[in-house]
Amino acid sequence: MTNEHHPREPTSTAALGYTEAASMHPEPDPALGPGSTDLVLPRAAKVLPIDELIDATSTGAEQSESFASVLARRRSIREYGPLSSSDLVRLLDQVFKLQCFADADDGAVRRFRPIPSAGARHPVVPLVLVEDVSGLEHGLWRLDTDGRRLLLVETDPAGLDLAWGKVLDAGQFDERPPAVVVLGARFDATLARYPGGSTLVWRDGGVALGALHLTATAAGLGSCILGTAGILDRNLLEIGGLVGSLVGDIGCVAVGGLPTPRLEAGS
Repeated sequence: MTNEHHPREPTSTAALGYTEAASMHPEPDPALGPGSTDLVLPRAAKVLPIDELIDATSTGAEQSESFASVLARRRSIREYGPLSSSDLVRLLDQVFKLQCFADADDGAVRRFRPIPSAGARHPVVPLVLVEDVSGLEHGLWRLDTDGRRLLLVETDPAGLDLAWGKVLDAGQFDERPPAVVVLGARFDATLARYPGGSTLVWRDGGVALGALHLTATAAGLGSCILGTAGILDRNLLEIGGLVGSLVGDIGCVAVGGLPTPRLEAGS
């Protein structure tokens, strides 16, 4: 009996390296870990390791609160206070962190994360529209889930304004949220295992949206799931490393700090 299906720990972020790929199928290099076999990492203006962004002194409210309590106080919040890069990145890492991976029978990679995915294919690729997050530049960022890094892939306002307009319409916001996590999706990752399973991708997206929303609640952040897709146009998807005909974005979550309570008149 072989051990080819046994989960493996991810390699270090340094070993995963930075990939500039022009194809959905770059030449695999098993020594570099799962990211070399099936993910396209886009050209980036800036690369920030997650461990350098997370404030190690912040323990997070989620460590001392029961899950039942988090569910009880969960609310969709559309007005926000300040958001730090540490809080945003911690949220992303808690939901999407690669725990281990294994080879699949069809030559693909099965990934194991805190959230489940059909066949462990994890087609979701997190992209983040950043408007006002301390420590991060305004623009579109991509989370490199395997290498645990944040990649700045677009800063041109002309290319981002259309996406922000769709966010404002979908959420009925008066102003742009500090950040919006957009779930890009590689349908081919799931369809390779389940040829008729396009709905599984949408279900995986729903799981990720719910996990982000609840994790934000536990961390003392405000968030709101936006029931819409198609926030990013084809150009922004390609800039984010989602190329080909079987890609798209399937949902998003607005995130920010909790708003400052308003004082009642005369108080």
